[in-house]
Amino acid sequence: MPEPPALKDLADVIEMRMGWARERFDDPRFTDAIQRIDANRHLTDSQVVTDKLLSTTERPRVLHADLQAKNILQGPDLWYTIDPLGAVGDVNAEAALWVAIQDGPRTIAERLDDLAKHPLLTPNRLLAWTYVLAVAEYRPYLPASGERIEHFIRVVNRGIIDSI
Repeated sequence: MPEPPALKDLADVIEMRMGWARERFDDPRFTDAIQRIDANRHLTDSQVVTDKLLSTTERPRVLHADLQAKNILQGPDLWYTIDPLGAVGDVNAEAALWVAIQDGPRTIAERLDDLAKHPLLTPNRLLAWTYVLAVAEYRPYLPASGERIEHFIRVVNRGIIDSI
């Protein structure tokens, strides 16, 4: 068997997601939605938050780095994750992607509350990573997800970086 590929640094995965966001935010089909929520300012702000989060990660862990409902299969006894990007970084980022882009009736704030007491997570870092990934994953063409993200980034505390 050949050697498996090395895992990416979380910074590379986040930069890839930010690049995809920049492309979406420049798409003329989404101009109204992007302007309505000032998405480009949030993208700039989220880069500042990302830099702070990456520079203060104390214990990097192996991450799936794309943990979302479409990448989970339910087996007879267990759940299985598929299609990982694979990275090493802050476990709060893994949970934050789950929080930011899941389908369903729960708000991002409710999902944050669900995970706030998990022993591997740090609530302020989880909140900050959720902001970063909500901005990066904002897709106005997915109404339920887009509306949830719009609401979240409108109400999230602008001083989020101070809490990290």
